[in-house]
Formats: sequence, structure tokens, C-alpha cells
Amino acid sequence: MHANRAADVILLHLALKANLPHFLDHLRIKGIEFLFIIAIACADAVNKQPVISGSQLDRMPHVHHDHFIDSAPETNWHSCIEHAVKIGLGSDQYELIEI
Repeated sequence: MHANRAADVILLHLALKANLPHFLDHLRIKGIEFLFIIAIACADAVNKQPVISGSQLDRMPHVHHDHFIDSAPETNWHSCIEHAVKIGLGSDQYELIEI
């Protein structure tokens, strides 16, 4: 190994050691935001699907235009999203780009 490469490795190690906690905090925050928006997008995708004939949802009245609430009216999954937005875990707004 050349001396300049060894110095690069040592400097990189020192830089990472100094900045790794900040990087991990940033990554953790971005990861939470990513998972948060994925959960919302999945719920939106489920609600866009047709009701399966003979399913529990099919037997329930469709008054809310929300498969989750129509199949279990005592639940309010939106309150979890609202609370997560309120405490700063992310935004409930996203743009889905279909490929």
C-alpha cells in the first residue's frame, strides 16, 4: 500500500468516526420518513383496489370510501398518520411516479 493511500484511509476513518453519529441520525430520520410515506402510499393503493366479492369488506356497507374503515368501522388509521405528521416524522403528501 502506498503511503498516500494509507494516509487517505486514516483520514477517511477519522472523518467517518467524527461524522458517523450525525450521518446515522440523518439516515435514521430519512429512513423513518421513507417508511412513513411508503405506509401511506400502500394504504392509498389498497383503497384504490376493487372490493373482492365475498370478502369481509364486501359484506360491510361502503360508506367511508376507505377499505380499512369500511371493514373495521371502529378503527381510525388516519389518526396515526395525523399524529406522525404532528410530531415531525414526515409529511402525508407525496407524489407517486409510476414507471
